[in-house]
Amino acid sequence: MRYADDAAPQEMVQAVLVDGIIAQSVAVPIVVTIAVLDIGHEPWASPWDLAAISLVGFSTLYGLVLTAVQRRRRGISLPPAWVPFMVQMAAFAALTLLNVSTHAPMGYYMPVLFLGLLYTCEFGALSMRLVTLGASVALAGVAAWADGLRGMALVTLVVMFAWIGGVIVVLMGHVVGVLQRALATGHRLQALSDAVAGADTVDRGLEIGLPLVDAVLPAELVLVVERRPGGALTGVASWPADAETDRLHGLPELVQALDSDAPVLTAQWCALPIGYRDGAQLAMLVRLRRQRDRSAIGMHEAARSLAAAMLKMTSRVAFETMLRREGRTDTLTGLGNRRALLEHLHEEMVHATTDGRPLSLAMLDLDHFKRFNDAHGHVAGDALLRAMAALLHSGVRDRDMVARYGGEEFCVVLPASDLDAARALVDRLCSSVRTSTDLGGVTVSAGVGQWDGAEGAVALIERADRALYRAKRAGRDRVETAAVGTAC
Repeated sequence: MRYADDAAPQEMVQAVLVDGIIAQSVAVPIVVTIAVLDIGHEPWASPWDLAAISLVGFSTLYGLVLTAVQRRRRGISLPPAWVPFMVQMAAFAALTLLNVSTHAPMGYYMPVLFLGLLYTCEFGALSMRLVTLGASVALAGVAAWADGLRGMALVTLVVMFAWIGGVIVVLMGHVVGVLQRALATGHRLQALSDAVAGADTVDRGLEIGLPLVDAVLPAELVLVVERRPGGALTGVASWPADAETDRLHGLPELVQALDSDAPVLTAQWCALPIGYRDGAQLAMLVRLRRQRDRSAIGMHEAARSLAAAMLKMTSRVAFETMLRREGRTDTLTGLGNRRALLEHLHEEMVHATTDGRPLSLAMLDLDHFKRFNDAHGHVAGDALLRAMAALLHSGVRDRDMVARYGGEEFCVVLPASDLDAARALVDRLCSSVRTSTDLGGVTVSAGVGQWDGAEGAVALIERADRALYRAKRAGRDRVETAAVGTAC
């Protein structure tokens, strides 16, 4: 005999198993007591009596020992499959022997056999259910034969017991199967949620989660697409990784799921909205395998749960990304702050070392900003800083980075630029500031330095900053350079 290993979680199997055996052990002594007190015949008049008492005692002892062990361990452990099955067969035999030895009416004991059959349907595999059904029907036939039934009367009773037991096996097997699959799906969903919980990006979460979708839904193929406002659907990830998915991007089920923000389930496809990434809607498309034993209700519930698990992952990543972005962004200008500047500068130093290219940095400071604030107010000063940030950002290359270093001071990281190229670009920026109508005629002073390949990020910034203050002392509205290796 074996237990159904693909259905209920181990905890449920253990609990039902222990409860069933204890119930058998309790039910048999009750039946014995009723027989002794109510039958009216002299019991225990044949050798079958001793066998009945022995089997009842064995069954009861097993229940008591199992209860004591579980209390001592403070938990439930699963005994070997043959042990509870033998206890159950012993209980069945004891009921039959009691019926024979006490000359009780046929119907007095035999319905209790269905108690064991019910418990077997809860935790046993199909083979165990059929063996238990056959044993109960056979024992009922033996008891009826010993009670004097013969011919069609005996056949009718056996057929009746077989019919009732078969109905129990079919109905309980179906109901328990549905519940077991629901519990198993819940455990698999939890496993999927736990697996993607540590992902630091949506792409990483999809890489981990997509192969696990098949444990929740019968998946042949899984595709994740994104849709930006007013744009077409673009593939993001798929499982298997080499699957041909281009023709699936425009499926109506995907569009419907994105538009309705709800799962869409058909016989072949399951489309799920799973959140957002960088302002784009994300949806998952699952091509389903045909499975006759999956109910529509169970499939819809699994689809909704899967969508919720993936949405939890994308929402968490989006929230953490927002926190990281806010921690590296200057709230007034929208530029990177000092922390973002240092991280980016470290990365560019690594690239410069690897590629053998120069790296330069410029520090820029608005001239007489305090005087501007005193004359026009802090609101106008904030507006000037935002306009300054926009002008600097638009005046550099895509590979360059502009950050607000503090107050009215800005920093520009210039990868792949030597000192002369960096000086020329900063000269153009200063000229743009001077002639900008949005800035109202303010000027800017700047200091430029080229990385010497050995100094740290802070040392390079300080060297460019000293060049900036030389520009201030020299009359402002000018650019000074710090040659490589000089201390300014």
